[in-house]
Amino acid sequence: KILKFNPDVVVIASGDQLVKFDFQKMVSELIESSYGASIALYHAPLTKAIDLGAASTDLEGKVTAFEEKNPNTLLRVSGHNDKFYASMGIYAFKIDTLKESLAKVNGNDFGKHIMPWLVNKGLLVGYDFNEKNKIPGFIYNSEKKEEEWVAATPDSDYWRDVGLIK
Repeated sequence: KILKFNPDVVVIASGDQLVKFDFQKMVSELIESSYGASIALYHAPLTKAIDLGAASTDLEGKVTAFEEKNPNTLLRVSGHNDKFYASMGIYAFKIDTLKESLAKVNGNDFGKHIMPWLVNKGLLVGYDFNEKNKIPGFIYNSEKKEEEWVAATPDSDYWRDVGLIK
C-alpha cells in the first residue's frame, strides 16, 4: 500500500516510545548519502543492552556491526567505554532498499533479520541521535526572567522506550 504513494524514503518508528525527534534531519542525511537505510542510535548505558539492539559504526557513520539484545555486548560508542549505540527502533529507508530487503531477507523482524542483512550489504548508516538531533526553540532564562531562543533545547535528545518503563 505504501508504494501507491511513490515515496523516495519511508520512515519506520516503533509505537512504544516517547521521543523529540526532527525526522527531516535523518531523512535529509540519508537522501544525500550513498546508503540505502539509516538507523537512529542513542547513547545508552550498558545496563540497557539486554533490552535493546546494539550497533557499532566506523568514523563515517557506516554501521559495521549489529546485534539484538545482547547483555554482554562489546559494541561501544566511540570514546565511551560505559555506553553503547542502542537502536531506537527508528529507521529510514530509500524505497528501493526497503523493497529489496523485504524481498530478499528471510524473516521480517528488523533487529533479527533486516538490520544484519543491511550491515552485511554495507547499506546501513547510523544516525547519532544524541549528537545530531538539535531542535531549536524557546527556553526560560531564570536569570533574565524571560524566554530566549536557543539553537538546541536541553531536551533535544529526549527518548524513552515506553515498553521498558517499569
